Amino acid sequence: MAIVTSTVGPGKDYSTLAAWWAAKSSGTDVPQAMCYSGSDLGPLSITTSGSFTTTEAEPLKIYAAPNNRHDGVTPNTGAYAAVSSAFAAGILISGDIDYWHIDGIAVDAGANTFGIVGVGTVLGTTESCLVVGPAAGTQATCGLGLATSFNFARNFGCKVFNNIVRNCGQGIGIVLGASAGSITRRFWEVYNNTVKDSSGDGIAWTFAGSTSTPTINFRISNNIVMDCTDDYDELSSASSRTAHASNITEGHYGNFASDTSTSEFPVSVSGGSYANRSASDLFTNASSNILTLKQGSEAINAGHLTDGEPAFGFDYDLRKQRRKEAFDCGAFEFVPQPDVFQTRQSARRLADASGLLGD
Repeated sequence: MAIVTSTVGPGKDYSTLAAWWAAKSSGTDVPQAMCYSGSDLGPLSITTSGSFTTTEAEPLKIYAAPNNRHDGVTPNTGAYAAVSSAFAAGILISGDIDYWHIDGIAVDAGANTFGIVGVGTVLGTTESCLVVGPAAGTQATCGLGLATSFNFARNFGCKVFNNIVRNCGQGIGIVLGASAGSITRRFWEVYNNTVKDSSGDGIAWTFAGSTSTPTINFRISNNIVMDCTDDYDELSSASSRTAHASNITEGHYGNFASDTSTSEFPVSVSGGSYANRSASDLFTNASSNILTLKQGSEAINAGHLTDGEPAFGFDYDLRKQRRKEAFDCGAFEFVPQPDVFQTRQSARRLADASGLLGD
């Protein structure tokens, strides 16, 4: 097997993701789509496995081309997919596509729709995406922002990190689920996401397998959840062995069973490390949904990373900016603004030393 990369967007190999999939699903090479801005690329619904075989090293991949990423605020900027049909998704990957990776795509989600959904996966990665439902306060709202469901008999991992999910209204920002069965890998990682404005749950999970295998099923760290009915909610009746740390919330929790006592995740945190916070205390401009961190935000350097847990597998934020050794919480790493006076003084000194300034 080999990877075949196509460009998707105005004037590219294919104008939409649906056209790309229709052309490439029957090939034996693993298709990947490098996406460009300028028009709506979606929706995309993959319900068959295709004629190729994905691996962890060669996943089906849909990603934004360099300089074609969303702005973190507006869902129809950068490479984006819009969805308006009820109960449809901006991007749906099912049909036993075992390994897939979505990076830097925005989804403009209409009434009663879904954002990005993966079903029956082995290893799915969603990173640096933006999913936005209708305007906050409307009754017809996006159902789910990011949703991932696993066949537990085959699953061994997932990664959901550096995403922003907003305005999921009556639905859920990020939801994870699993069916019963055996498992070969333990860690499902939900790190450094920002979820805001959901009248349902911010991050929710459900579990139907054994609570003894694996020891830790879900690992939820360094997320910010604001303006949701329940910040975190375990939807299953049995404990899902969830380990969580350094999540910043408003302190609204649903059913929150957890197990943080194992050596694999040696922390003792229940319900998030930083509760009862507000969006205005954290973000540059919460009312305008500019969710970068402001000077003095408690999310700065508040992230959790210990030698006792597996490597996150990434050291950058939504903008591909390198994170510090002490991670910030949320999708963005804080960038201090330069002191304008000091910058001008430094420039003047440099010019003076170079003989560019007169007496």
